[in-house]
Amino acid sequence: KLAAWQLVYRQPEPWTFRGSYAVSYGADRRTDQSDSVANVETTYVWPTLSEMAADFAMGGGETAYLLESTWRRPWARVRTAWRDVEPEFETVLGRSTFQGERGLAMDASLQPWDRWDYTASFDVFRDRLFPNPAEPDALNLSYGLASSYRLTDRMSVRGFYDWQNQAGRVSPFKDRRFGGSL
Repeated sequence: KLAAWQLVYRQPEPWTFRGSYAVSYGADRRTDQSDSVANVETTYVWPTLSEMAADFAMGGGETAYLLESTWRRPWARVRTAWRDVEPEFETVLGRSTFQGERGLAMDASLQPWDRWDYTASFDVFRDRLFPNPAEPDALNLSYGLASSYRLTDRMSVRGFYDWQNQAGRVSPFKDRRFGGSL
């Protein structure tokens, strides 16, 4: 069984505050799972320009943080996010996204012309939940680039390149992919 409460305080922009608390109970609940999680988040929005957000959660004595900033224009968006999620942090439903990771992610999308757009992403993080036993402090890196051009309203051409070096995983690997589509 699950019960949750959420309190949202919205004043006229730019600030929004949100707090929540969830509990899990009953005979069918796993004993190794967190029985409660508290969360506080806030967002500050600059009209038509950007926003910043912070999210803090605590469950089972472990913590998770997310700090994010986004810059926007009609033709572009750039987002940067820092995450620090403890290896043992879980929600009342089980494992959380990014569990055990500490890292920085950035992504951008640009549409300088009506029919042409570009996207790029970069992520670097340390896996503390399932680290590489031979190199427990090794970083995981990935980046991607893509571009597409709309030939007509129903047809476009797209190209992409993705690169990963997951040296900090329990099973490290490197991967490179590129391709296109019509």
